[in-house]
Parts: sequence; structure tokens; C-alpha cells
Amino acid sequence: MWARKDFAMPTGMITLLDIAKKNGSDRTVGLIEETVVATPELQLGAARTIKGISYPVLVRNSVPKGGFRSANEGTERVKSEYVNKTFEAMIFNPQWAMDKAVAMADEDGPAAAMAREAQGIMLGSMIHLAMQFYYGVNNDAKGFPGLEAQYDLTGMTLDAEGAGGRSVWAVKFGPQHVQWLWAQDGTGLVVTPEREQTLYDANGKPYTGILQEINTRVGLQLGSRHSAARIANLDGTTGHTLNDDLMFDLLAKFPADVRPDMFLMNTKSLNELRKSRTATNATGTPAPLPTEVGNIPIMLTEALKDNEPAVT
Repeated sequence: MWARKDFAMPTGMITLLDIAKKNGSDRTVGLIEETVVATPELQLGAARTIKGISYPVLVRNSVPKGGFRSANEGTERVKSEYVNKTFEAMIFNPQWAMDKAVAMADEDGPAAAMAREAQGIMLGSMIHLAMQFYYGVNNDAKGFPGLEAQYDLTGMTLDAEGAGGRSVWAVKFGPQHVQWLWAQDGTGLVVTPEREQTLYDANGKPYTGILQEINTRVGLQLGSRHSAARIANLDGTTGHTLNDDLMFDLLAKFPADVRPDMFLMNTKSLNELRKSRTATNATGTPAPLPTEVGNIPIMLTEALKDNEPAVT
């Protein structure tokens, strides 16, 4: 798996891993560090805890413009326009269990058997949350709204004019932009200690098992319409593939005072960008895998699909 090892969020940006280190066990932190390389949205994206399960945000929709006036003449009073938004943290609760007799028979012991299972569950959970980050209720109807539902579809979308396919996102993280919300009564993605519990087979007969779970609430905030932008409808056909012109046009969607922290794409999009650079270099030598555009890092993610419906 290609992963950026040389990139870190700006100093002072709190991430999911920071919350886990503060609230969780060393085992939980280890699981997160081992699995988040496929999900930079979680590994590197800003995060904060909230009191309760919802979080009100005052969003400025417009900035007032001052004006000149003539002597002995008044001017109109101006003010900012705001809208109130409320972001909710939704229950996220994967559970897993193992027959106690099976766990005890493991040559490394029951704790090791459960730890192996926990690592797989954590990886699946991270990918599921990362997909929710983009697709929201189209990924899991009981989860939080993702970027698709929250960002400015009209103003911050660049259409590659294919028949659906893939997207590339540019995201600005931070308290006034995009950040994960974790309910304070939870502790982020923390794996509970093992506990014994009665399990039941397909015929309703009981047996003793060992259970673990993650039980938290999580949401996503997009604080400004200039916090995220998207290239949509990259279907891989001629004229509808990723190139540097599209990437810089995407960057141009942001105002001068907002610079995204990263571009997020999957492996097909990254390879298309590489091929576009090969086609335009002087020697025709295959270009290396791109790592940045306009000094903004490219991050690979497992969460972006190849078969998105067309965005119109």
C-alpha cells in the first residue's frame, strides 16, 4: 500500500490519534496506528470532542463590503450574514465475539486471538468511517451526512464531464473548516476490554463467548462552503481522466485566503495523473508517482469509489 510517511498536519491540529492517545489504552492506539494508513481522512483530519451529541456552529455566509461617501453624505450600514448549523454525532458501535473455547485454544492465548480480530474490525471500521466522510447517508443511512451532502455542489465542483466514475477532493481541515466530531461521553475509536458474555447459536442454544466492541458517537463538520472542493465524473475514458490542468482548476475554486491541506484520491486517479505527466514530458520516460500539486500533498485513500453515479 502506497502511503505518505512524510506528511503531518499543521502544528496544533488535533487528530483522531491524539484523542485516542489521551483517552484510550496503548492497545487502542496501536490498532489505530496500524490501520489508518489507508484512511488519511481519519489519520490526519482535524478532530475535536463535543459536549453532548450535537454541536451548533454559526457560519458566516457573506462578508460585508465597506463603501466610500461624499462629504455631508451618509452611507448604508452593513453587516455579515450568518446561518446556524447543527452537526450531530451518530452512534457507531461495531461488536465482535468469539467462542471462549476457541479463544482459549489459540496457541498464543485468548488475548492474542481477540487482538487479531480487533485489528481486522478496526481496519474495517476506519474504512467505513472514511467512506462516510465522503458519501454520508449514501454509505450508511444511520450515519452522519458526509461531504457530498454538506459542500457547495454548485460553486465547489469541477466537472470532468464523464459518466460518473471517480472523484478527487481537496479539503481544508480545522475548527472553522472540516473536522471530525467525537461525543465527549465516548472516547473516539477505543476498543473496550474483553468481557465474557452468553452467546447463542442458530438454534438459540447458549454458550460462553468473549466480546469486545467500539461504542462511540461520531459526526462531521464542514464549517464553510470554501472548506472542500471536488473534481467529479472522472470515468477513465478519453478526455475524462485526471491531469494537472484539472488539479490546478480545482485549486482555483478556493479563495486566496483558504488553501486546502491535501488532495484526496484513489489509486486509479493517481495513476491517471502520473500518465498525464508522462505524456507531456520531453523524453516520454514514465513519470514517477505524483506526491503533490502546487505544493499541496496528494494523499491516497481506500474510501473513494470507482463507480460513483454522475454528478450533475
